[in-house]
Amino acid sequence: MIKIDDPKDLEEIAAFIAGLNNDKKHHVAYCGTKKEEVLHTLQDDFSDLPLEKSIVAAYENNQLVGVLGLDIDASSNEGELWGPFVVHSDWQKVALLMWHHLLAQLAPFSLKTVFGFHNVHNKECDTFFLSLGGERENREDTILRITRNDIDSVEKNSTIIEYQDDFAEAFKKLHQDAFPNAYYSSDEIVSRLSEYNKLFLVVVQERLVGYAYCEINTAFSEGDIHFIAVEKKARNKGVGKSLVKECLAFMYSYEEINEITLCVNSNNHSAIKIYRSAGFKEFYHVASYELSFPGDTNI
Repeated sequence: MIKIDDPKDLEEIAAFIAGLNNDKKHHVAYCGTKKEEVLHTLQDDFSDLPLEKSIVAAYENNQLVGVLGLDIDASSNEGELWGPFVVHSDWQKVALLMWHHLLAQLAPFSLKTVFGFHNVHNKECDTFFLSLGGERENREDTILRITRNDIDSVEKNSTIIEYQDDFAEAFKKLHQDAFPNAYYSSDEIVSRLSEYNKLFLVVVQERLVGYAYCEINTAFSEGDIHFIAVEKKARNKGVGKSLVKECLAFMYSYEEINEITLCVNSNNHSAIKIYRSAGFKEFYHVASYELSFPGDTNI
């Protein structure tokens, strides 16, 4: 008999997620593929709601067979789906049991939209999300990765500057135009800036023409280029490639960083060409999903 409950052992949950997430048929983007990384996120950076309201587990004969979580943004009443991660002959049954249990324990929180980011080879998640009434967006993203061994050396570009408040409005507009449904807004990006999180700008004649935002995590020896955008008039002039190199120079200035990833629309062939020329390799492809709840639904 399948029992849906709070996770009994968070380390076991992290290992379960990481193990499945290394298989493209089970892979859910942005959840992590290393146990330590997943555990850190669950303990310190998962959901605006308490963890006991944001994640559930499925057990059969006291054995863990499923995990499902919602990384909730309370300010927007939105959530990013973690999973379903399931190892069971009746995958859809286990997933639906966890889903209904998770929604019930969210009450009285008002949930408006749920987003999913699943590997294109994850057919079970595709079936699950569509069965809930969700929609698959008409785009796919390519995740690319580069390791320190993939490049010989990286030189900084002295013509690129770090973020300045003088360009706040221009950055906001460019970011919104390039990524209208981004997981970080322009304000959120600025609020995250630190020693390890950098926003680089390309300014020509006092006008912002491009930017790149990247983060590093020395604890897990990883870096991420989250966003790169160049205005239309400045494209095909080497601006994007310069921004990629600037991010690499910054991130690889930390000896702890061994691996860097980035995400780009799979149809953006010119951008992918630039990243490949810098040494990046395609890692996997991700489909995006959205499920909306009508009205002001109290779950």
